Amino acid sequence: MYLWEAGEKSGIVTTATVLIEPEMVQATPEEEPYFIAREIERVGVWLKIEAILPKRILRKDILDHPVLKEMLIIRQANGTNFPVTADQEEAIEALIQSKEQIKAVYDDETMEDDHTFFSPNPEYSLAECAEETGVSEEELSKWIRVIQSKGQAIFYGPPGTGKTYLAQRLAKHLIGDGNGFQKLIQFHPAYAYEDFIQEIRPAVNRHGQLEYKLTPGRFMEFCQEAEKRNGICVLIVDEINRANLTRVFGELMYLLEYRDRNIPLSCSGHFTIPQNVRIIGTMNTADRSIALVFLTILVQVIM
Repeated sequence: MYLWEAGEKSGIVTTATVLIEPEMVQATPEEEPYFIAREIERVGVWLKIEAILPKRILRKDILDHPVLKEMLIIRQANGTNFPVTADQEEAIEALIQSKEQIKAVYDDETMEDDHTFFSPNPEYSLAECAEETGVSEEELSKWIRVIQSKGQAIFYGPPGTGKTYLAQRLAKHLIGDGNGFQKLIQFHPAYAYEDFIQEIRPAVNRHGQLEYKLTPGRFMEFCQEAEKRNGICVLIVDEINRANLTRVFGELMYLLEYRDRNIPLSCSGHFTIPQNVRIIGTMNTADRSIALVFLTILVQVIM
């Protein structure tokens, strides 16, 4: 079971196990202040909290996920309990694994800041990847070499042939036995530079005054998190061709080809792609636009 917290930063915060079948349960004295209704005896269950996620899975991340965006709590949020399919459970567990971290707080007075350590991911061999994907180890090894040498690659094929699934399994291998993580986002025709890199947004401060704040986009946030780690971090861009790529990537086009450079951004500051970042895109053969030609110049396209 997954517990969801509503509000401005709504999302999955806790995993739990249901210990009993629904029955009449009596609130303990410690629990009574937290009951919103007067009845302190009602039909309910006892839960065992398994883990409180150090970093919750936010609703905005779920909306970008090809599997989780179909969850009933997203599509029809009115209610209390929502079923989760087996595929959705697998996707949630994968996200939990990518966000798992251990925070150590030191009592040493000489250490003024908290130090965050990330637990290593389980090893995921090419043999396991081959068994789950049906692709030979030799072919997988070739693709891994391409991704590692170029820094990015695109899987290109007919719709429904498992490109995204394969990208996720290769990402799992790349981050295995390290402290990196993988993240999946999905492009769409309305996706823009401001969503991907950064934008300046108006906001009202606590004094009621209008101010403009520089807000990082999804790729900028991904890179900021990757900089905290030394393991490989993989960004999967699903249906990459659906967006206007020149508008979305902007200055990033130069950095995709020259990974060791840094560039000034249009809004503020300089930016470079961390050395431990890998990008895997997926694209359908049904697309005959200039996007394929454009991407072929910058990345390795794998049929």
